[in-house]
Amino acid sequence: MKKAGLFVASLMLAGAAAMAADVYSVNTVGYQKVPIANGLTMFGLNWNLVGGSDAIPIAQAVDPTVLTGGDQFFDSDQLYVWYPTLHGNGGYKQYYVYSGDKQWYEFLNDVNVTTDTVQRGQGMWVRHTGTATNMTVAGEVPTDASNQVVIAAGGLVQIASAYTADSVINSANNTWVGNGGDNFFSSDQLYVWDSAKNAGQGGYHQYYLYTDGLWYEFLNDVNATTDSLPMGHGAWYRNNGPSKAIWTQTKPY
Repeated sequence: MKKAGLFVASLMLAGAAAMAADVYSVNTVGYQKVPIANGLTMFGLNWNLVGGSDAIPIAQAVDPTVLTGGDQFFDSDQLYVWYPTLHGNGGYKQYYVYSGDKQWYEFLNDVNVTTDTVQRGQGMWVRHTGTATNMTVAGEVPTDASNQVVIAAGGLVQIASAYTADSVINSANNTWVGNGGDNFFSSDQLYVWDSAKNAGQGGYHQYYLYTDGLWYEFLNDVNATTDSLPMGHGAWYRNNGPSKAIWTQTKPY
């Protein structure tokens, strides 16, 4: 147990490539090493708990023991988990690593270690104050045939591949039913964070959903993109249209 923090911090639209094993059989257990940059990494959760659950306790999803702990939120490594309906229009639940026990505590609700969970296929921010490191993420390989994410009209959701493999954005394994337009600003959008962009300061690869149902990279949109959402990565989906969007991902292995 410990004292509560003092102030509220916010983080708005501010990614790390992972090593992926070829894993195919039922009830396969494995792991990946995800690079965590100094600064921001948009982490993506691709594994189930051993036993099959896709709701994973935060301490098992994002290992706090390899991160930097402090006495309170502002001098510790942090985790930001986006909830699309929090406060009505979306917001973060914020956590930090306490140095006393190297566990996650929720900001402003930190009397006890958090028992919150995150979902497979969810993206989230890790802010790391130390030197770049690797985080080992382990679990059970998902075997369900498909996974579906619904993004409300005008909504913003942090997503990740729901399977333990890179996900080619325009592959046959991904069906995107969204609000396509003829340019970036009139279409649904994907933002994939890359910690190495801008001389290591980080930045987004940006894509938009065209009227043909395929994704094109902003300012490089002569052809549909062949880029992937890498295993271990998260991304934003911004719904810019009047109708809900649905991403259906089928098992790629």
